[in-house]
Amino acid sequence: GKDVDLYEHIPRERGDLVLEARGLSRAGAFADVDLRLHAGEIVGLAGLVGAGRTEVARCIYGADKADAGIVEMDGRKLRLHSATAG
Repeated sequence: GKDVDLYEHIPRERGDLVLEARGLSRAGAFADVDLRLHAGEIVGLAGLVGAGRTEVARCIYGADKADAGIVEMDGRKLRLHSATAG
């Protein structure tokens, strides 16, 4: 049989850095997570149950407080203590 490409790859330039997490940690859940998200990218977190996916997302969003690390959005450091923080 002949190989068939189901999705055409269309090269694109990487957009601006919009979100970055560095050294993000929460005791008992995850440690030293780095993540960079550029405009136009779609990012998924994968791992086994208990690997810390949900906890990482909750800390980036601000629903839970991280013990260490920083998150920046558009180059501005976010306060990681509340989902309603501005």
